Amino acid sequence: MEDFASPPRATRYQICFRPACLQNRCVAFPCDERGVVDLDGLSEAGRRQYLFARIVTRVEHVHPELVAVAQ
Repeated sequence: MEDFASPPRATRYQICFRPACLQNRCVAFPCDERGVVDLDGLSEAGRRQYLFARIVTRVEHVHPELVAVAQ
């Protein structure tokens, strides 16, 4: 049964790059509901890591996955 008295829970999204092999690790970045990452909102290190993950997709990471994370 839904509780109409409490406010709806906000949903945020992450785009996750899962490793293609066990030696690598999963990396995730905040994004909108379409999977678009705000590059200006990332730190310099975060921006470099995101761009690197996109470049090495299918080599070090499988195709990225959009994940909803309830707050």
